[in-house]
Amino acid sequence: MKIIHRSTIKNVDGVIDIDICIVDDLKFKKYTYHLGSEYAARKFHTLYRKGHHGRALVILNKFKIKEENHAEKTS
Repeated sequence: MKIIHRSTIKNVDGVIDIDICIVDDLKFKKYTYHLGSEYAARKFHTLYRKGHHGRALVILNKFKIKEENHAEKTS
């Protein structure tokens, strides 16, 4: 498994979006992680640059913002 970092965007509201591709054998998938912590983004980039892709992915999963279901309830 290998991670390819595509982009990092810091939004006005403080949320940091990190786009990556995860390459496994001959297939890859694109993911976007929304982080609420600048510390987590710096930690991800440090681990990614050192080649610790598995540990960098753990940081993204640990600090990602959980998306809530905003669907309206019908009666």
